[in-house]
Amino acid sequence: MSPASACGVLNSFCCCAQWYFVAVAFCFVPFMAVANSYGAGLTDQDNSSMYGKLCIFIFAAWAGTSGQGAIAGLGICGVVLSATSQAASLMQVIILRLNQTAQRA
Repeated sequence: MSPASACGVLNSFCCCAQWYFVAVAFCFVPFMAVANSYGAGLTDQDNSSMYGKLCIFIFAAWAGTSGQGAIAGLGICGVVLSATSQAASLMQVIILRLNQTAQRA
């Protein structure tokens, strides 16, 4: 999903998550995804839920305490969680293929 379409779709579902929340999340997602995939490659442990929880706190605090901040944080958590978990899954598949190739040689 492109960032522009994600801004529109998430804003239509959750009107408290402003478009710039999604844009900022998409700017930080590559850094979190690289760190998550590196950790998944070293330890076979997916920490994407940790990054999602971190984003809940950050974006909920940014959205404010008018009762809609937690909902905005949960919406952004879904974006971050899906992107970081895909990076970790890709790293685990690469490690699996490398191990299979090493066993054949």
